Amino acid sequence: MSKRILLIQNDAPSAKAILEALDHSSDASFQVEWVRRCSDGLERLEGIDAILADLYLPDSRGIETFNRLFHAAPRIRSWY
Repeated sequence: MSKRILLIQNDAPSAKAILEALDHSSDASFQVEWVRRCSDGLERLEGIDAILADLYLPDSRGIETFNRLFHAAPRIRSWY
């Protein structure tokens, strides 16, 4: 079964590296949705299994980013 991951990353080269790494993973199959802003991520939480997020985004910084995501989806695994 494919895991649905939400990638919140403003830096395109970093996001592409993460997408490539997940695409070539032999451990599991991942379906990744990439957005650049925390607010966009908050709109796309339905059906997500995990969140990979940069803590320094155009519309959110540091612990504020974590808090916004955690309060919106406390049961989703989050990696920062």
